[in-house]
Amino acid sequence: MGYFTDEEVIHFKENGFVRKHGVVDRPLLDKAVDKFYEEIGVDRDKPESFINAGRGGNLKVSSDPDVRATLTESPLQEMCAELAGDELKVQNYTFAKPVFPTGRPESEWAHPAHGHLDGYNLPGVVDTFTVAVTVNMNDIKPKSGGFTVWPGTHKRAHEYFREHSIVNGLEAFKDSEGNYVDLPEPVENPGPPGTVVFWHNLIMHQAGKNHGKEIRMACVSRFCLRNLDDIKFDFSEDMWQHWAI
Repeated sequence: MGYFTDEEVIHFKENGFVRKHGVVDRPLLDKAVDKFYEEIGVDRDKPESFINAGRGGNLKVSSDPDVRATLTESPLQEMCAELAGDELKVQNYTFAKPVFPTGRPESEWAHPAHGHLDGYNLPGVVDTFTVAVTVNMNDIKPKSGGFTVWPGTHKRAHEYFREHSIVNGLEAFKDSEGNYVDLPEPVENPGPPGTVVFWHNLIMHQAGKNHGKEIRMACVSRFCLRNLDDIKFDFSEDMWQHWAI
């Protein structure tokens, strides 16, 4: 039996992502969360200490065995292979990513104005992949920094790269003056521990703004096909040509 239903596969292909609950076992998550707290250095019993408690980016415990186990001792890679094909390897192991509460009220919350594409951080440089996962390590409430995606932008980027250089990155979503145009309504992905978002490498995404009371704790891992270097410039009409779905 497969991990994804036909409806979930259709949703992934149409929207560029799919969310599933209960993918990673709670004991694995609890050990990883302990490592998050150890590095962050806040008092777990005093939520007021969480507000703006640290910077963004990846924690050093990303490489800790207890954090990495949420990938290596879970079915995440097998699930991604069901989407992308058996010739899939881990490109980047866990990135431990906290988003700290801002202390601002929920009434002031809004989605980010736009997101980004991974692998397009340096002009003229592309470090692409195939499929990624974002794992909710703790209970992430709405408006509390949940992983946010712009549905369907993977298709728009694919069409853009059929006629433009792959190094242009976010230009796929901008007008001639550099303004983002015609972006779809973003979708935040809250959920209990073990909730996972599986997402296409070309979907626009961003961590949401955290107007909640808890630290948003998530881990991101990326996978690529073993022959990615041979096909990364192939933007044929069928964008799923090299996938299993």
